Amino acid sequence: WGLTAGETANVLVICGMTYWVGFLTMGAVFFFLEPPELPPSIHVPFNSIVSVGVFCVLVVTLYLLSSVFFKKTIRVLKCHFPTPSAGIALVQMAVGSLDWTCSGAALYLLLPANALSFPSFLAVYLLAQILGVMSQVPGGLGVLDMVVVWLLSPMLPASDVLGAMLAFRMVYYLI
Repeated sequence: WGLTAGETANVLVICGMTYWVGFLTMGAVFFFLEPPELPPSIHVPFNSIVSVGVFCVLVVTLYLLSSVFFKKTIRVLKCHFPTPSAGIALVQMAVGSLDWTCSGAALYLLLPANALSFPSFLAVYLLAQILGVMSQVPGGLGVLDMVVVWLLSPMLPASDVLGAMLAFRMVYYLI
């Protein structure tokens, strides 16, 4: 499309930032609204999900404040990355949150009917996603699936959740 290497890098940085700003925004909301209870069999480097929510709030707040007060262009080698305006940062929060909501909804709709609310499920989904990313396994394959199974096991049979996870992988990643 005629973009230079620097412009392509800018697009990639903006997309990546939107993805993570959306995650942090969703985590800041759902890790406080409906923090999932961690089973003792899951060993994570934090004490509670609420502490992860606090981290999300802090990072999103710092990002917004930097978009208001930090008006410089960041240079890395020959690439120049303009800092986003407050308006762009807010749009990134909205678009990123919408992306996470849609991907979570794709899995939630594949689960069998149960008493789990969508906000409660989103907190489980976000936690499973971040643990999948932390595992360094491509697509969180296996990690994401097992965390969702463990966290939903008090409400749903593991076989039903695994079937939904398989269908989710096909729908979301392949189709």
